[in-house]
Amino acid sequence: MIRGYLVSIGVPIPPNPANQREGWVNIRCPFCNDHSNHLGINETSGIYNCWRCPARGPLHKLIMQLARVPFAEADRIAKSLVGSRPTFVERKRTYGKLPPIERWSYPILDAPKVVRMYVESRGLSLTELHARVEGCRFCWDLGPLDYRIIFPVIVNKQIVNYAGRDFMHRRVPKYKALSDDQALLNIDEVLFGIDDIKQNRNVVIVEGALDKVKLGIGAVASWGVSLSSAQVKLLREKHPNKVFILLDTEAVDRGVADAMMRQIWFANTTILRLTEYGDPGEIPVTEGAELMMRLAYV
Repeated sequence: MIRGYLVSIGVPIPPNPANQREGWVNIRCPFCNDHSNHLGINETSGIYNCWRCPARGPLHKLIMQLARVPFAEADRIAKSLVGSRPTFVERKRTYGKLPPIERWSYPILDAPKVVRMYVESRGLSLTELHARVEGCRFCWDLGPLDYRIIFPVIVNKQIVNYAGRDFMHRRVPKYKALSDDQALLNIDEVLFGIDDIKQNRNVVIVEGALDKVKLGIGAVASWGVSLSSAQVKLLREKHPNKVFILLDTEAVDRGVADAMMRQIWFANTTILRLTEYGDPGEIPVTEGAELMMRLAYV
């Protein structure tokens, strides 16, 4: 019944999406500009869950988003599809303590050739990476962030998580952080580099940690192409003068940057489009510094 309703309101349903479980319907998530059917809807309970963003809830909330109908109408439709509204319990995160990073990683300056070659392919040297990211390390096959360059994630002068970028071009996702039971904050609740942002200054938002590293102070990384409410709150607390969104050209073409801009309603926000490069991480360090200098005073 849920599947038929979705079709009736024009929601595309792929015939055999990857990783779809029995008893679930997968669609593109309307909450995170998903383009690969990460949102699953349980056909029995109507509970939906996105495996790309924190979106999760009862069916009537999803109907309100998809069909743009008020609560009463969405609630009536949901009950007709799954019966009485199921009890929905919000996920409660239980955070743990950061594991001793020295036990499963090594200083970036001690990195072997494969790591050095990857860093250099991104337009940096190990020395530059070490200088730009205090506490930067790398991990081999042991530890929670295997085969990744490790970035300490700092909020209010405290390390709250560690995020790793795959240097072997084999790991999915490319960026991975510690799980909630190992971290002080979920990676979706923080912005990489937010502690370096001064009050009432201009801010540049990029997607990945290395993009931020290339640009330097004044940029923050969102770990993805959408912002969580916690990330929006962190940004808003800085009272930015202007915000610039700098994503890869594909994301801009898909309208992802436009969706992110609508989340930043409290500041003058501009979408920047790259012309000579496909991704901010391809910008040379010298050009990145010049760009940040220009944006700091516009």
